[in-house]
Amino acid sequence: EMNEKYKLKTLLSMLEFEQNVETENEDAEKFSAYTLRTTNESYMLEDVLLYGIEPDSRYVHLSLNDDDVYVSSAYAEKFGLQKGDTITLKERYEDKTYTFTVTGTYPYEAGLNVFMTRDHLNEVLDLGDGMFGGYFSNTEITDIDEKYIGSVIDLDALTKVSRQLI
Repeated sequence: EMNEKYKLKTLLSMLEFEQNVETENEDAEKFSAYTLRTTNESYMLEDVLLYGIEPDSRYVHLSLNDDDVYVSSAYAEKFGLQKGDTITLKERYEDKTYTFTVTGTYPYEAGLNVFMTRDHLNEVLDLGDGMFGGYFSNTEITDIDEKYIGSVIDLDALTKVSRQLI
């Protein structure tokens, strides 16, 4: 029951967020993001970030069909995944699991990620139609209240991360 209340509260917060973060920036592209965990006990359990993107995203260069699920090259390499394999991911604090069939690998070495259409991610995770968690943009978005901006990843932020990795 507590999980259901939490899920309802989260859904209401996401609806409020969505209504207050529309932008007129033509460069902005909506995406959804959600974190699940690996389930394979043969490996250390790890968080995997799922991205729900536009089918022909300008920022993640994939042409996605409705049910396509791509894994990052880092994820594929670490877990030996290939096209046609299935992955099972779970909610961190619940027993709920999700199984996906890998339709390809996306060249991305910076993390364990899964890419699918925003509609597909929202449907699978029951997030609601049209929900999103942020924007990709090459230009600054200036028409959203700062209280709704969780982070900005720009050249300076990426440079700091790369220094830490080195």
